[in-house]
Amino acid sequence: MPEHKQKRVQVPLPSGNFGMLERIWEQLRLAWLLYGDSRVRLWLKALPVLAIAYVISPLDLLPALLLRVLGVLDDIAIFGLAIIVFNSLSPEDAVVEHLRQLRFGGKYRVYKDDEGVVIDVKAEPSDAQTASEESSESEQLAGSKRERSARR
Repeated sequence: MPEHKQKRVQVPLPSGNFGMLERIWEQLRLAWLLYGDSRVRLWLKALPVLAIAYVISPLDLLPALLLRVLGVLDDIAIFGLAIIVFNSLSPEDAVVEHLRQLRFGGKYRVYKDDEGVVIDVKAEPSDAQTASEESSESEQLAGSKRERSARR
């Protein structure tokens, strides 16, 4: 009997130009949110701390004083690799939740409970809905003013 592999959940990219620097910034922000998440194991949270310690440490694989550019690049590479590994080894549900929050502004939250997957939506009315609600409110106010004047 073949084993069924579960597909990883994909979070769509927001519309517009989403360049390399924005992706790097997003991964750093994701790591920050995951670091504060209780679903991420403590041993995994040690990875970014060790990477930061390596960057600020005077000990280097390639000394910055001797090899200037290469010395700095190895620090950046080690830190970037640590963040990528940290983000990829974190629990998938936490990663998906925080990515959706980062990309779509926290308009909804997806989580699992005893009964299954729950999508908590914070609905925001569109401009057309807002305009129609405002016109219906003004009609209600005008109708109530007419009723009051008819009673007098």
